[in-house]
Amino acid sequence: MKRLVAIFALAGSLCACAHQPELVQVPVAVPCSPPPVLARPHLPVADLTADTPANQVMKAYLASLETLKGYAAELEKLLDGYRGGDGGR
Repeated sequence: MKRLVAIFALAGSLCACAHQPELVQVPVAVPCSPPPVLARPHLPVADLTADTPANQVMKAYLASLETLKGYAAELEKLLDGYRGGDGGR
């Protein structure tokens, strides 16, 4: 019985000493090219006047929304290149 206790004590002490060192991640400055200039799109709502009919206003806002969605998608693609291609996720 004493041997069994001694074996368990020895095994426990050996397991307690076996630990993994902590890995520390240190940020490293990496030079990268400046981001490309992406021209802002012209939005159809900029051409509206006070006397523009309501149906034309709605069409202009919908067209502007689609234009902005495309512009946002282009910006995301550019940012993904700086994030490493995985989107930072």
